[in-house]
Amino acid sequence: MVSARIALAAALLVTSVSPAWANNPQRSALRTALITSLTGPDADSDLSYLGRDTESWLEHLKGTTALDDVRRFVAANVLLTAAEQRTSADSGEPGRVSAAGLGDGAPLVAAACRLVKGLDAELPEIADMVFWLQARCAHAQANWRQAMLLWRRLIDEHPGSPDRADAWFGLGDAAYADFDLTTAHDAYYRALRRRSRGDRALRARFALGDIAERLGDYSGAAKIWSMFVYSRPRHLLSQAASGRLDALRRQGKAKAATPGQLLTQVDKLMAQHDFVGAKKSLSDLSRLQLDPGYSHEASQRHAALLVRDKDYGGALAAYAELAKTARTEGMRWKMERATRP
Repeated sequence: MVSARIALAAALLVTSVSPAWANNPQRSALRTALITSLTGPDADSDLSYLGRDTESWLEHLKGTTALDDVRRFVAANVLLTAAEQRTSADSGEPGRVSAAGLGDGAPLVAAACRLVKGLDAELPEIADMVFWLQARCAHAQANWRQAMLLWRRLIDEHPGSPDRADAWFGLGDAAYADFDLTTAHDAYYRALRRRSRGDRALRARFALGDIAERLGDYSGAAKIWSMFVYSRPRHLLSQAASGRLDALRRQGKAKAATPGQLLTQVDKLMAQHDFVGAKKSLSDLSRLQLDPGYSHEASQRHAALLVRDKDYGGALAAYAELAKTARTEGMRWKMERATRP
């Protein structure tokens, strides 16, 4: 039932939930066709411009239970997404979102789970997408073992599914919530090999930091906390990571910040226009014993911040001093040029 798969792809595009389908080249026509199919037969004439292929799959679905099953999936997806959006995603503990935390979203989850029950048997051609939704339902109800089972089925039974990377992240989240740290560790690393960027990847890394610390790998945990603190200082989880890193340092289980880390933090904060934070990090850097290279780099950032503060006299003096200590002719020329009116 390939037609059902196309219809479900369109359904996910309508609700903007599945990134795996976000770049589907037929998304505009499919979206319109799906909406039309859900409005009933009176809107059939609106399909005329969508193309023969789109019309043919929709026609194939009419008068069959498949269209009703597609409607069930769409309704469940909308309900579950609405419930998830009511749940704070910024708790600092990825994976541990339970039904108790859904508040007034809990009835939406219950309704969604009723709609998708047994739907994989009704739509076997898109069973991977059904597992994707069923696993999210199980997760929202804090049924971690069931969520793990469903994510595993998606991974093992549908190796070509576009939602396979999501499944590894989902398996990691469910295992982490169930304190199955070994499974969570493996699943997160497999997920990150497939999708290393984006907020979900960062949340997986945060969970891996917690797992490393719980398993006694303090060096590994400190490395992850440091990544948040110095390379992602404005991320929502960075404050929590900073507290964890400070705690390890107080226990003698993590090293102090290096000049390179603090310099990276200054640059990231300046790039994000957090100049107050950049000045604080630069102050922390100035208290370290710096070699000439790092000292020169720190002075450059200091001069740039003076310009930002419109302290042009101070900036000119700083750049003039930098020109004297520049290590190459090219750098000296750049610093001298900065002092010219």
